[in-house]
Amino acid sequence: MKKLSKLIAFSLVLIFSCSLSAQPLKLNYTSPMDGAVYINPEQTIIIKTGEQFRIHDNFRGNISIVGSKSGDHSFKTTLSDDNKTLIIRPNEMFIYGESVTFSLQDGLKTNNGFSISATNISFTIKPIDNLPLLVEYYQREASHTNASPSNMGSSSPREITSGGDNNLPQNYPAPEMINYEESDNGYLFYTLSPRAGAPQFSNYLSINDEYGTPLFFRETESNTLYFHAMEDGKLAYARNEQGNPEQERFFFMDSSYVVLDSVKTGNGYDMDGHDILLLDNGNYLLMSYDPQPVDMSDIVIGGNPNATVVGLIIQEVDLNGNVHFQWRSWDHFQITDATDDINLQGNYIDYVHGNAFEIDTDGNILLSSRHLDEITKIDFETGEIIYRFGKNAKNNEFTIHNDVYGFSHQHDVRLLPNGNFTIFDNGNLHQPTFSRALEYSINETTMTAQLEWYYRNDPDIYGSATGSYRRDESGKHLIGWGTAWPIAATGLLPDNSKSFEVYLPTGVYSYRVISNDWNTNLFVSLPNLNLGNYSGNSIPKKMILPIHNNSDNLIRINSIHMHDSSFTLQDEVPIAIGSHDTVIVTLNYLPVNQGPGSDRLTLNYDKFSLTGTERIARQVMLSGIWDNSLPTVSFNPEFGEQDISPSSQLILTFSEPVKKTDGTPINNFDITNLLSLKEDSQWGDIVSFTGYISDDAMQITIEPNEDLREHQQYLLELLPSNLMDYDDNIMDYSEATYFTTSTLVDISTHNSVEEIRFYPSPMKDYLNIILPKTEIYNITMYNVSGNIIFEYTSVSNGIKIITDQLPAGLYLVNVADHKGDITSKKIIKQ
Repeated sequence: MKKLSKLIAFSLVLIFSCSLSAQPLKLNYTSPMDGAVYINPEQTIIIKTGEQFRIHDNFRGNISIVGSKSGDHSFKTTLSDDNKTLIIRPNEMFIYGESVTFSLQDGLKTNNGFSISATNISFTIKPIDNLPLLVEYYQREASHTNASPSNMGSSSPREITSGGDNNLPQNYPAPEMINYEESDNGYLFYTLSPRAGAPQFSNYLSINDEYGTPLFFRETESNTLYFHAMEDGKLAYARNEQGNPEQERFFFMDSSYVVLDSVKTGNGYDMDGHDILLLDNGNYLLMSYDPQPVDMSDIVIGGNPNATVVGLIIQEVDLNGNVHFQWRSWDHFQITDATDDINLQGNYIDYVHGNAFEIDTDGNILLSSRHLDEITKIDFETGEIIYRFGKNAKNNEFTIHNDVYGFSHQHDVRLLPNGNFTIFDNGNLHQPTFSRALEYSINETTMTAQLEWYYRNDPDIYGSATGSYRRDESGKHLIGWGTAWPIAATGLLPDNSKSFEVYLPTGVYSYRVISNDWNTNLFVSLPNLNLGNYSGNSIPKKMILPIHNNSDNLIRINSIHMHDSSFTLQDEVPIAIGSHDTVIVTLNYLPVNQGPGSDRLTLNYDKFSLTGTERIARQVMLSGIWDNSLPTVSFNPEFGEQDISPSSQLILTFSEPVKKTDGTPINNFDITNLLSLKEDSQWGDIVSFTGYISDDAMQITIEPNEDLREHQQYLLELLPSNLMDYDDNIMDYSEATYFTTSTLVDISTHNSVEEIRFYPSPMKDYLNIILPKTEIYNITMYNVSGNIIFEYTSVSNGIKIITDQLPAGLYLVNVADHKGDITSKKIIKQ
């Protein structure tokens, strides 16, 4: 019976599986949708089932495309990398005003053997070329943005402490800062656009630190949108070609600010630069505005029969121009969904005005539509709407808690790691008008939402257009206030207290203000430079800084910028650096007051040409201290000394005894972990050495394992945070010396075949030399300069040399027998 039961069960499963596989699989996505209107003549056809297509199928035998005017269309097919999207590209464009039928016949299968249902969809090509309508739309938008600004800032710019860089071009609208707290949110990215009556300024892409000092700027012919660093390490920006929207693209630059590539929307749509997302599969999410002639008298009473209505298109595209996904507001939104301030009886009706999108935790799209006051969630697989959210949206589907105002004409929807999303609320329809930053949580199961956090400045700031809000992983906030003047952005600490404010010249705004970690790779230097403890010095302390040119061309550091006069650059600018070459410059530290000091050294490479102005800069964080409670360190050789013998020993002397930071005494085996000896600079090859600590723990002597190279620069550095005095004051700052060797003293050093012993090593008060037998030996001791300081002829089998009066250092002892064979030994005197 058990066998029979199992057989019946297996048969039922087999029958069920066969019946399931016999069921044709329906397409879950088509673009265009069936019944779609206003389709471009360049349109490709995209189909998906949710499963992989069979790669080797003859798609042409199962597909037909027929235009009512253009007739049958031949085509090419492209499969996406995951084989789940089939892109069908007609070889000839469709004709304005015609209807098109796409037919999928039986026989096409998925990779797992499912048959795909026969499908027919029809769509209508737009009646006219709408490019002139798009040009006119952008010109109208520009005129609105160019309206005279009003004072909407929160405090007077008289308190501004800017970077003070006097080497800026006159037409550069420099951001200026008020810094309330010490913070470092990374560098701020701006699109500086003089859009409101500021003819003295030009358009610039700009990256600035939180003092306003530029790390990069580039003059551009037209204003730009959304300049930022992408997840793949490239920079992206959109060029706003208002008069030529067909030329709009997102451009990608490398870390040397060289434009590498660009991307735009496909299927005949002209890209809009409001937003871009790099997707996990390497494709990009982009948007396009799509103005079409619409008879509004059929839609609203008093509607204009010749109105221009602007739709929204979202596309997933690759760098080859293939469109993998297309979503159109015409298919999913009603024109009457627009907020009440959108005049549906007017000549121009921008009823959606999408301005940002984000990928939610489940991989679907969150769309911000300014003129719907709505965040819409869109299924990225099927294109269907999952939900519509917004207290003031006509199609809101949520019960929203703790939200008195809702958001109005919002921008910049972004996802937080906790699954909530943030919005910059422009607040155009709030009474009175004001702008805010918001965070919402969403429960799709209960269709409830809650306003979890908001920031409203006191007094109110109102940016009627553009704007952004971002929060980093540490909880710091950055609000870009859009077209508010003179204030442009506010940085907040996690407790909502202000860390800084950004001011722009009247009439200049930045579409978004974004914070990113960033640095150029055109030339590089150390990210941090420590100049040590100034205590015990009467002249500036010095430290070297290497700068390397990674490019194939000569560059020049034309100018530098620092804030604190305690730090200065010893070298004169301009500093020329050859292709793939390194130069070493010297920094001085001369503090006025005791305590720690810090600054930012900005190294500027400026390029001026007929086509515009550009700066590429790199910053080095400088630090030092003046603390009389810490031990001081002196070096032999001193910083900058020349002609040091390659056989020299190197000595550090402390002003008081020192020990390791774990409280234990220093032994000779610790020395190699406490110090670093390198050729050239901090980037140079490591030189191995042996070290000795004096009995009083106040002097370290190091002896390189081999003679140093002749005429070579060396850096000897005491590493920070390894030593402290006997009052437990830790030496947190590094100390260093930098010197150049001379020619090695020429002393013959033939090895004797006989054994000769030297002890103790290192020596202190005496040196014993044990000779192998009783005969005549000539014994000579030299200092590091090659001068003879002891000479003796021995006829016994040993000698004791008294050395208590010799200064500490390295000595060379030669022992020559009667044959002239010489044995040499380096001995350190403590």
